[in-house]
Amino acid sequence: MWPAANRSLPVVASSRPAQKPRASSVLIEKYGQHQPLNRQAVRYAWEGVELDLSMLADQVGGCVMLLRPLYDLLPPMCSLPSA
Repeated sequence: MWPAANRSLPVVASSRPAQKPRASSVLIEKYGQHQPLNRQAVRYAWEGVELDLSMLADQVGGCVMLLRPLYDLLPPMCSLPSA
């Protein structure tokens, strides 16, 4: 093991301003981390980004419509061959 591996790094606060979330972030939090949209809106408000819940819902709906053709292709690709 390298000697530098045991050193702790200083924690630096982010100097970036809060930004509007990307649709991918909203989807990952909603479906991957099971975070409801209203809780996401509250968390972004704490970070200084005021978002309307309907705007988040519109983002999710738009992504669902965009990804629907891909979803429709999955069942035939995922079926197991019969024994």
